[in-house]
Amino acid sequence: MAAVLLGLTLGGCGIVMPLSSWMSGPSKEEPRESTDVTGSIGKAVEAVPADTDADAVRRALEVASARGVDAPVAWKNEATGNSGTVTASTAARAGNGAPCRDFETTLVSISGVDLHSGRICQGYTGAWEVLRFDRVGG
Repeated sequence: MAAVLLGLTLGGCGIVMPLSSWMSGPSKEEPRESTDVTGSIGKAVEAVPADTDADAVRRALEVASARGVDAPVAWKNEATGNSGTVTASTAARAGNGAPCRDFETTLVSISGVDLHSGRICQGYTGAWEVLRFDRVGG
């Protein structure tokens, strides 16, 4: 009877584990990225780069080009607070034959009013890209 009581008492204290898991070493499986998202912490959002004045000028030139307007077009950069009026001047071609437009724009900022010139060219996808945006003069 004492043997049965001793067996029942010690029987609950054992750990059942196959010996192979102790002898095989660490798992070679790559760690997985957790896809769990809690209600309080969402996935990280990449910061969107702030608009540049050249981007605002490019958009104004795209609108003017789509409308077939060569008249001055006003632009404003909400990110910087700068604004101006852009005028597309001569049509040109890039070295690869892509259509380009040279332009001049005023840039009104807290520092005052400056004159800038530049070149915008159409890429293979049809999107326009500012290749040059320089301050005229000093």
